[in-house]
Amino acid sequence: MSSEDYERTRTRVLASILVVFLLATPIWWRTTEVYRAPLPVEDIRAWKEDKTFHRTLTLNVDVAFYDHTGDGSIPTAGKLLELSEKLEADLNELYGTAERGRAVRHQGDVEESVPGELFADVKLWFRISGGLGSKYWERGQRPKDVAAKGDSWSASSLNGHYKVHVACTPPEAGKQTNIYVSSKRAVFVELPGECVDDVRVSNTLLSVIGGLFADEQTNYLKMTEQKGEAANTDWESMRTMKYASKYQVTFSLLNADPSEVLVSWDIQEAVNAYILPFFSQLSELSEFAVDSQVQNYAALPIQSQSIEKDGRTVHVLRPEALPHFINSAEWNLASVVSSAPPLNFVLYIPPQSQSPLHVVTSKNDVLDTNAFLIPRWGGVVISNAKEIGVRHFSVDDLHPIMEVYVAQLRDLLGVKHIRIRNVETLLPKAQVTYETAPDAGITLWELDQLVRRRTVQNIVDAVTTLNSLATLITNLESMVVLDDIQNQVLYALDALHQARLALEANDFSLASQHARDAFVSSEAAFFDPTMVSMLYFPDEHKYAVYMPLFVPISVPLLIAVIREIKGWKNRKKRIKQKEE
Repeated sequence: MSSEDYERTRTRVLASILVVFLLATPIWWRTTEVYRAPLPVEDIRAWKEDKTFHRTLTLNVDVAFYDHTGDGSIPTAGKLLELSEKLEADLNELYGTAERGRAVRHQGDVEESVPGELFADVKLWFRISGGLGSKYWERGQRPKDVAAKGDSWSASSLNGHYKVHVACTPPEAGKQTNIYVSSKRAVFVELPGECVDDVRVSNTLLSVIGGLFADEQTNYLKMTEQKGEAANTDWESMRTMKYASKYQVTFSLLNADPSEVLVSWDIQEAVNAYILPFFSQLSELSEFAVDSQVQNYAALPIQSQSIEKDGRTVHVLRPEALPHFINSAEWNLASVVSSAPPLNFVLYIPPQSQSPLHVVTSKNDVLDTNAFLIPRWGGVVISNAKEIGVRHFSVDDLHPIMEVYVAQLRDLLGVKHIRIRNVETLLPKAQVTYETAPDAGITLWELDQLVRRRTVQNIVDAVTTLNSLATLITNLESMVVLDDIQNQVLYALDALHQARLALEANDFSLASQHARDAFVSSEAAFFDPTMVSMLYFPDEHKYAVYMPLFVPISVPLLIAVIREIKGWKNRKKRIKQKEE
């Protein structure tokens, strides 16, 4: 083979290698490309930066007046209209002070300023309508008896609609204003004296209506604060479970020594009778899966202390030792495999060597319930066996225990007691009575406020999660974004839009459903496994993978290319010299 043929063959071989590289590069680029489905980042940012969620939650209050004086000394129709308009204006002025960076100011109670900007602004707005009541509330009837009728006349059936019944009674020496807050969206007010005193009537109703919703408005300011970490460190927030669309509730009977006491319980019947009605009321917020278990030889995970009380030795558990209940390796309370957040409720039977076992306060006062709450975990009730043998907890025996569990569930799920704020200061001579919760364990006042509060909270959490997702994807360009994630984000944005429309229509139940869907979809998108796996593979890792493979190949090839170019130039130069 001549030298020219040899050089030509070398050039062809080198060119073929380069062609392979040139053809393979786009294929390699395409096959190793990170798929990123486009996300509506601008729409996501708009919910936070442009303060898109600026809403007033409209509450409708019907005020009805009843003449119990016998002489017709109640406001006329014209006066009632003026009174309603003034009351509405005063209430909306009172609640309209929730401005950016400042908490709401209530009459006689100024909240501390809340630092930070608000990416959302949620305020309560009142619509007041007044008129003369029918003969349904007769003179001499107690508010409790009228409220017990429970029909559509005395109370509303819709969230956000409330009724205030005002009875004008004869002036009597020493008689005070009587306020009865029923469990069914109604308030009954007995005003002794002349109801024609517009100022007195207006101030009383302003204090009652404004005070009933004062805590709710304050909570909205805490939720919507952009720098809300500090606002969420209060005790109530730390105690309440994080919202979930489903909870796994486990009731456990723990028997320390079955050789002394053999224990059984009718837990299914008790749950059906006392717990499920409560869960049924909360069905529009979350689902609850319930299971139960019995564990024997469940030793106490902490050491009790012995004290002398009333001439006998009593074993006690102090507050600082109670959180250790959940750290026992012997207590396997997770009886069901579920991704839902667990709520554990324990009935503990101590051994005879530690009986009677009581829970005490820091002042050594024995708690009547002999129970305690563990924040964001559940509750424990201790029941001491009176004698050795067989003990069976019937449905009736479990009734007081289930009442404790319902009270603990209320705290864990964020149900707040209804109250009129500052009523002692604003109406010092008024007697206020709150109707206890029915068998379901929650009043309609409490349920309404919980639904509205969870709706706003879910919207805020969904917006925060979507913005965190957008920031993450923008900063990590190598992160995979699959179509499923895109669909979840689009569905969450659509659910947020539907929730906003439902709030505009004052349909709080529908708004709650859409807000829940937005929260669930945003969480599913953010915690998608395909995204989490890419958090730990930045571009530097790719360089570390490809360099050992391509550098040994590229360096000799590059040297050969340079050498071939030099040889080609030399050959061309020699040919030119020969021609000359």
